[in-house]
This record gives sequence, C-alpha cells and structure tokens, in this order.
Amino acid sequence: MLTTKRPSIFWNGCDAHCLDLILEDLGKLGPVAKTISSAREVTSFLYAHTRVLDLMRKFLGKDLVRSGVTRFATAYLNLKSLLDNKKELRRLFRSDEMNELGSYLKKAKGKKALKVVRSEVFWKHVDMAVNFFEPM
Repeated sequence: MLTTKRPSIFWNGCDAHCLDLILEDLGKLGPVAKTISSAREVTSFLYAHTRVLDLMRKFLGKDLVRSGVTRFATAYLNLKSLLDNKKELRRLFRSDEMNELGSYLKKAKGKKALKVVRSEVFWKHVDMAVNFFEPM
C-alpha cells in the first residue's frame, strides 16, 4: 500500500542484521555449536578466578575475550582470539605457575578447560569455524 501511494520509496534491509542472522544460523551447526560451547567453558574458567586471569594475562600479554556488536559476532571474535593465542594458551595450561594453582584445575570447570585446551579435535574445529566466518 505504501509503494502504491509513494512509488519512489524503496526498502533496504540492514546488512549488519543479515550478517548477524547468517552467523546465528552457522552457529547452530553441530560442530560449530559444540566448538563455541567448549570455547565458552575455557574462557569462563579463565575469567572466573582472579589468580588464573592474572596468569593468563601474563602469558598472553592481553585479554583473550573481545566484544563484538552482537553476541554472535562476539562468539566468532572469541574463537579467532583463541586460535590466535593457541600456543600461549597451551603453554599456560602446561606451566608450573598454573600447576601451582592446582586447586582450580582440580575442580570440574578446571578439568574441562584443561581437557579442551589439550584437545587437537577442538583446535581443528576452532580453525574450521574461523575459516567459515573470517570472510564475513
């Protein structure tokens, strides 16, 4: 009805919203969803404890988590950050300093984070997910 009354009007969708919907749909794919979930377990463990967080910042020289405009963009930015810092994260979890904080690694979240960081399958899936989303 609007275009009948005003024939020169046009509608244009929001590119950012469309990209966000694409990211959301890709994030629902089995391996990608599991990878995002595992990555969240690692980051939530690292950020849940002040001493662990300080040690992570010492090894990485920066924060690991980055915020995006939307939660779906944030998930993929964080996967990219994990991949970029893979070597440092693995070194962190093998370090004597982390072993001295052993009480954190003995809890369920610590055990899970350690298992995820040591998993080659996890890192392959992170690489795959980043390759999906990096062109966008």
